[in-house]
Amino acid sequence: MPVRIRFSKTDTACFISHLDLVRCMTRAFQRAGISVRRSQGYNPRPHIVFAAPLSLGIESTAELMDVIVEQDLSPAEIMQRLNGGLPRDIRVSDVYEDGMPFRQISKARYNLKFPEQYARLFDSFVNADRIMTVKKNKHGPIQTDIKPYVNIERFDIGPAGADISLILPTGPDYNISMRVFLGAFFDSFENDEQIFYACRTDFFDKNGKLFR
Repeated sequence: MPVRIRFSKTDTACFISHLDLVRCMTRAFQRAGISVRRSQGYNPRPHIVFAAPLSLGIESTAELMDVIVEQDLSPAEIMQRLNGGLPRDIRVSDVYEDGMPFRQISKARYNLKFPEQYARLFDSFVNADRIMTVKKNKHGPIQTDIKPYVNIERFDIGPAGADISLILPTGPDYNISMRVFLGAFFDSFENDEQIFYACRTDFFDKNGKLFR
């Protein structure tokens, strides 16, 4: 039974690498007693496919992975069993029938927060004529203006600082990671430390619809 699993990765879990996340999920299936289809070859492993792995330090409530469960289990039972074998900072929130392929993902929404001392700087940064960063292609690193690809949906400034909702391209066609975006921001002024909160909350397909 092909299933898609949505899960969150928050707090300390946002600092584990993608490889460690794969190991964590593999062990969670084993602890849960859930049999999943394995890869072929001399060293078969559970075949788990993840959507758009995150950079370290970025939280998410919208992580997706596809597996083929080889048992007759309900989505609710899969979710309950997995949560019983996962760390407290990684939680399964939904299990449903496998949907569109991950290559259809085009964009991602993030919630971004800064303390008050960065709020005005960020306002100037996103309202500049260009947002320059270094991106790598097959010819090497090149200076790139990413402003046309950044969509600021909401930008509120309050006593606690800045609270922002933004959308960045994510997927095989064009990708701007949150780390690249944040790097461009912090490189735009002199600073001794980087204080922020960033969380991916949704994916969108190539038609602009929420991706599940």
